[in-house]
Amino acid sequence: MSSRRMRVVDFTPPFMITHLAAIMKTKHATTLDIHSVSDLARQSTVKYGTIVGGWTFDFFRTSRTPLYERMWAEMTRDANDRFPSTVEEGFHRVITSTDQHPYAFIFGSPELTYIASLRCDMQVVMDEHIFQYYSMAMPLNYQLHAHLSLSILEMHDSGELNRLRRRWWPEPQCGHGTVSFPSSCLLISFFIITAILHLFATDS
Repeated sequence: MSSRRMRVVDFTPPFMITHLAAIMKTKHATTLDIHSVSDLARQSTVKYGTIVGGWTFDFFRTSRTPLYERMWAEMTRDANDRFPSTVEEGFHRVITSTDQHPYAFIFGSPELTYIASLRCDMQVVMDEHIFQYYSMAMPLNYQLHAHLSLSILEMHDSGELNRLRRRWWPEPQCGHGTVSFPSSCLLISFFIITAILHLFATDS
C-alpha cells in the first residue's frame, strides 16, 4: 500500500503491518549493544544486508534519511556479500556467522520474529517508526470495495484477524519445532481468502 498505488487502484483498510527489522545472533546484539536496525549504522563490526527487490531493499535504495543512506552505501560497497537472494539464504548467513564475522539480515518483522522464536540464540531488533501496511488492492470503483473494507474492519474489531493469525501462524517456543520460512505472500493470500469468505458468510 503506497500513495503512488492509491492513484490507480483502491485499497481496503490495512489488515497487517510489518516493521523494518533485523535478525542476528543474540550474543552479537548484546556484545555490540544493538537494539534497533538504526544501531547497525553506528558500528562497523556486524555486516548486514537484505533481499534484492523486496520492500526493505527499495526502502534503503530510495531513502533520503542520512542514517539510512549511510546504511545503503555500506551495503552496496560489497553488494555480492550483502544481498542474499532468499530469506533462507539470509537466515543461513546469520546462523553461520562467527564472532569474527557477525552478520545481520534485514527484512520484515513478522517473518523474522517467527524464525527467531524457533531458536534460542537469535534476536530481532526493529525500527518501529519504519513500517509498511498490507491491504487488499482492487480496481477503482470496484463494486465490492465497501463490503470487503467493512469485512476487514469487522474482523479486526472482533479480534478475528488475531485469532486466525495465532491459529495458522502460531508462536512456538524457542528450541521447539522446525525452522520453516513463512512467506508474506502466503500469509497475505490467506487473509484475502478469509476476508472474502467472511464477506459471503455475512451476506448469506
